[in-house]
Amino acid sequence: MSKHAAHTTVNNTKKSARNIVIAMIVVALIVITGCWYATTPSTFMEKWSTISFGVIFTFSIMVLTVLDGRARSRGVRFLVDWVGGTVLLVLAHVYMIGITWEWKFLGYGTLAIAILALIAAWSLKPLAIKREFEDAE
Repeated sequence: MSKHAAHTTVNNTKKSARNIVIAMIVVALIVITGCWYATTPSTFMEKWSTISFGVIFTFSIMVLTVLDGRARSRGVRFLVDWVGGTVLLVLAHVYMIGITWEWKFLGYGTLAIAILALIAAWSLKPLAIKREFEDAE
């Protein structure tokens, strides 16, 4: 690889990382605004709870997206989407309702997530990831 190609790759990586951070900030602001509108926090603790939920929820979505993109088979993609979606559902449930478990809500919610994850895993082919040592050949 030439010096110019290596320099271009580094610059593109920096731009990509910066764009991901900007997108995460925008999504976090949207989630926080939606939660703020839904719950109308009044005390200091409620306001910080809303902000921290938005940041954690956005980070969880980013992690789920990365794991989903790295799935190498349809089964793994289904499990990642189903488990990750269910974790996000429980996180939203705890924030909005509290620790009082609404089993029907969680059960039907995870069933809906499983159906959507199955449709996504069935319709999208996993990406073949080229390993670094294959470039040398």
